Amino acid sequence: MALQNLHELYNNKRHPSRNGGDSGRNSTTLMCYVTLASSQVYQVEVDHKAECQEVIDKSEVFCSTIYTSTRGNQVISNNRLKPYFYRHQFYTNVVYHLKNGSWDADTTLETQSQLIALMAYIQFGNYNPNTTPCKYACFWPECRNEIPPEAIRMAAAFHKDLKDITTSHAKYELLSIVSREFPSYGTYFYDVKNIFDRKLLLGVGPSDIVLCNSTGGVIDR
Repeated sequence: MALQNLHELYNNKRHPSRNGGDSGRNSTTLMCYVTLASSQVYQVEVDHKAECQEVIDKSEVFCSTIYTSTRGNQVISNNRLKPYFYRHQFYTNVVYHLKNGSWDADTTLETQSQLIALMAYIQFGNYNPNTTPCKYACFWPECRNEIPPEAIRMAAAFHKDLKDITTSHAKYELLSIVSREFPSYGTYFYDVKNIFDRKLLLGVGPSDIVLCNSTGGVIDR
């Protein structure tokens, strides 16, 4: 069964009196958005006074399998994985977008260098002057020009300061920086073409729709 159908079934069980036409119209409800590792985004409806645990519980429907018995009864098998696995999946999704240059190309070089240092630390560990700097290029978006020497220098300086911190803390720092410094954070981009057959990127985000050139530069919002 499709995830969207699972969502509707779960809502009907929890709120029998609520039908699909009333979604979003009840002032006592809050719409939350669940991002799957596949980059698909689904909305979950909870009471505006709900605790975080209720949001998590309702999100579990996206990790479940529904079985239908011969009598027509439906049973949900919860296949929820441990939270740390979801955090890692969310991290890898963000890194994918960073390495593809999906988000703002106008972000400062200092911020980009700091993110490169964090990604390098998470993948390769502590700074090694003999091997680490040459690996920074693999975290620079391929759609842009070659990584500037200044970015390598700053990334190395940031990388040295990360010595012996935990990997989980480094992931948290990266996600925190992205959420603060990237206005297009949470925007998902699609390849499109204009009337002149030129490749563009169409981004759909929580607050706006943005049109970018092939390197991520913003043309219009």
